[in-house]
Amino acid sequence: MSIYEHKQGKYTSYRVARSVNGVLRQKYFPMTRDGLAEARDLDDEWAAEQADAQTRFTGARSRWRREPMQAGPHTSRYADKRVANSSNG
Repeated sequence: MSIYEHKQGKYTSYRVARSVNGVLRQKYFPMTRDGLAEARDLDDEWAAEQADAQTRFTGARSRWRREPMQAGPHTSRYADKRVANSSNG
């Protein structure tokens, strides 16, 4: 549940805050029973949207995955240096 008690000076309220698709959504409700009920309803709605967005998120790992390298003959980078050094004398 993302409902917080918000206090600013003498003003108190309920604050609903969730991040959906990287966008922070927040809304304030009066600190009454009706306000809490409305806040809970909105929080449930936003929680469902947040869960749906999380299922569609592919994640950083798959988004930035490099293309696989082409298979080729395995050569050591050190073998080339040994050949170059042996020819120098």
